[in-house]
Amino acid sequence: MFLSRVALSIVSFGLLAAAIGCSSDSGDGADPVPTIPEVTPATGEPPSDEIALDFVLSDFAIDGPASVDAGLLRFNVKNEGAAIHELVIVRTDAEPDALPVESGIVVESDLDVIGEIEEFPGGESRSSSFQLDAGRYLLICNIPGHYSLGMVAELTVT
Repeated sequence: MFLSRVALSIVSFGLLAAAIGCSSDSGDGADPVPTIPEVTPATGEPPSDEIALDFVLSDFAIDGPASVDAGLLRFNVKNEGAAIHELVIVRTDAEPDALPVESGIVVESDLDVIGEIEEFPGGESRSSSFQLDAGRYLLICNIPGHYSLGMVAELTVT
């Protein structure tokens, strides 16, 4: 960890020295030194346009925001229930209780499934990002019987 900080400091100093050494105040029409894009210190990655959404799964409900702006959405999902749950994102105009069900599970092949956070145990959290366009979505847990027990939430994306 210490060595990586030292290496980062040396690289940063080198970039600063190069920028100062290459700048031109002579008015000779030389192109200015390009700026270095802003980065976040924790990750070294450019800032993200991702929108974070927090959802809680319980036995047997899904709680979270009802609307959000379109874009790259980061679903942070916590399972506060005792049972294993999952979160499936479905683009649909169907009513929350009107999805096709066979043998206790929603028939995903008949739907526009955008993505899913696969099943995980109670007490744990999972995150994943999905690009959602404007429209209406249902978030469901598709573990057998869970959708029928009320594990569905509406999400409007504008």
